[in-house]
Amino acid sequence: MPRAPDQTTLATLGEAGRAEAHRRWLVLRPHLEDGVPLTRVAAQSGIPHRTLQRWLVRYRAGGLAGLGRAVRADRGRSRFPGPLRLLVEGLALRTPVPSAAQVHRQVTAVAEREGWPVPSYSSVYAIIRRIDPALRTLAVEGARRYAEVFELVHRRQAGRPNEIWQADHTQLDLWVVTPAGRPARPWLTVIEDDHVSARNAAITLLAVTTGLRACDIIGLRLADVDWRGATIAVVQQKTGNPLTLPLPPLVMGKLCDYVLGERPATADEHVFVRSVAPHVHLADHASVHQVISATFAAAGVADGKAGTRFLRHSAATRLLRAAVPLPTISAVLGHSAEDSTSVYMNADRDRLLQCVLPVPAGARR
Repeated sequence: MPRAPDQTTLATLGEAGRAEAHRRWLVLRPHLEDGVPLTRVAAQSGIPHRTLQRWLVRYRAGGLAGLGRAVRADRGRSRFPGPLRLLVEGLALRTPVPSAAQVHRQVTAVAEREGWPVPSYSSVYAIIRRIDPALRTLAVEGARRYAEVFELVHRRQAGRPNEIWQADHTQLDLWVVTPAGRPARPWLTVIEDDHVSARNAAITLLAVTTGLRACDIIGLRLADVDWRGATIAVVQQKTGNPLTLPLPPLVMGKLCDYVLGERPATADEHVFVRSVAPHVHLADHASVHQVISATFAAAGVADGKAGTRFLRHSAATRLLRAAVPLPTISAVLGHSAEDSTSVYMNADRDRLLQCVLPVPAGARR
């Protein structure tokens, strides 16, 4: 028994659906207008007789719209639940690499426990097959193998300080007004000595680019890093305010190098841990100061000040000189009040001079 036709209209079919309905009508036209037997139409068009019968029923019930096939609104988008998809990808990227059957059994157990829809084996297998080969290589074989296979530029390993320098330029996600009065996005340039360890480089770059406090760098956890979105989300220990910051590609690259290739195996969930046993999170502000000082020394900066306070001041000064509004700088630095940010005003001497009012003519002597 033929199924009831879909309750659709030409407007809901879409362009592709209307074109398909018109094509089918042209096939049925000899039968509908000239009375040609449907069997002869089937022989001439090469379309099975039963298919033409089904089209005819749908045409008589719904007109031209009945011959179309409505396109799903979610066509081309995965209907697999997001948490389940991430679970499948995470399990498939472990080492040693599990089979698809193992991943399916583990996902099924989790789905039943959490009350999620239980996926079929074919759905799990399809997600595993769609994992980016570059991501699979990075997770399973490490950063060195990833560099050999997927990086177009050969990366050399520095053997001593100042032997190889690496520069990264990225536009900040904010707008400023140039001296000419035009809106523009400022550029941030970071120069790094490749001789520095990935951990020390990542800590220093975090302090330079974000102005994070030492306590927040120490408290940063693996779950706080959005590896796909290139952001970090922390709750500041000093103010208790949540803060989400974007990370430039160079910072994300160093974090990946450290976590995947240099970070010791440990149950500690903090991003940065001691390089020697016991592999626990860094102790206090002095540990971060020591790391940044060592990075400065490796870069040949012997007389420069080191520490997150200095780098926070430097980050605020750069933003201020780029004409970034104080409320934005306050949000980036995580200040609970804008008054805390105003202390950086004295660092922008050129703009302070522009605020000087001329002496009235009558007051001059």
